[in-house]
Amino acid sequence: MKKVLYVLEAVEGGAWRHLSDLIDTVHGTSCECHAALSFSRCSENSAAAVRAFLTERGVALYELPMDRSASPADICAIFSLRRLMRELAPDIVHLHSAKAGFLGRFAAAPLRLPVVYTPHCLPILMTTSRFTTLYRLLERHVVPHTSAIIVLSHEEQRTALELGYDHGTIHYVPNGIRSCNLPLPAVCESESLKLGFFGRAAPQKGLDTFVRLVNELNRRGIRSAGRVFGVPGAEPALVHSERRFFEYAGCCSPDMVISRMRECDVIVIPSRWEGLPYVLLEALDAGVPVSAYKVGGIGDVAEHDVSAMLAPPGDFEGLLENTSALRDAALRRKIAKSARTAATPYTLERMIEATLDVYQNV
Repeated sequence: MKKVLYVLEAVEGGAWRHLSDLIDTVHGTSCECHAALSFSRCSENSAAAVRAFLTERGVALYELPMDRSASPADICAIFSLRRLMRELAPDIVHLHSAKAGFLGRFAAAPLRLPVVYTPHCLPILMTTSRFTTLYRLLERHVVPHTSAIIVLSHEEQRTALELGYDHGTIHYVPNGIRSCNLPLPAVCESESLKLGFFGRAAPQKGLDTFVRLVNELNRRGIRSAGRVFGVPGAEPALVHSERRFFEYAGCCSPDMVISRMRECDVIVIPSRWEGLPYVLLEALDAGVPVSAYKVGGIGDVAEHDVSAMLAPPGDFEGLLENTSALRDAALRRKIAKSARTAATPYTLERMIEATLDVYQNV
């Protein structure tokens, strides 16, 4: 049984979902899991839930201060991680997301530990960042200290090659889910559209684009109601100021996501960049049509006008036209049926098996 140290700075969103699925499945069977986490970005309630999750499974937790942005505290985090790695002597260090990826590889380098890195979208793909050049330089610097990099999309795979990763160190392992195993939802003729947004109120996820989309549809005479789910904390000001066409539904627990999705006619994913969003896989599996920008792994999974409606990244008019086209109930039925088929290969079991194969390879 391999001893694996998992390191993650942002205990939220898809990165934590991915890591928690890994731990839940492999701990005590294939691996002895240890988790070094930072709770600087999450609420106390979220932190308590993570601590309870790890305690229930008997996973050792090491809380380390890691800030989202660069700061002098990063030096302390590197030495704290190095000390922990030296004491634990793990067989594998598995780093998740960019910040833990940078700090963890600097920490592990002198110890010559096998390091697996899952960026969940390489930071140089962040289209709104002013630091892309810096991220590129930093990533190139730590490439030699990476035993394997796990990418979630073919876009990320190409980018890793451009950064200098060797073919043999790049492993394409997309996210996976457990199927809801529900019949396709009924699709009814309607004069209006119920549009759902699931995600954080972060620039990456494009909540501002969703608000603009719903407003523009209504301005053009296409009755549309926007429902916003999964945004932690207080109601986003962007939604609060647009009460006429919007409902803020708040966070919903993971076991409620599918049922909430199936209450919508269309799930909109206006992300500016992505690895492979769980919301896409869940919506496809739930049989709910998706209108999205073709970013990251979205285009790897879904095909335009077959299993989803996809617009080029940032093409707002394309996103608008695609969403408007889904007023047609016949089109929604066709998309929903193909969507379920498209999601079928993306299982949690396949993701876990492929990740364990990477561990064996390193």
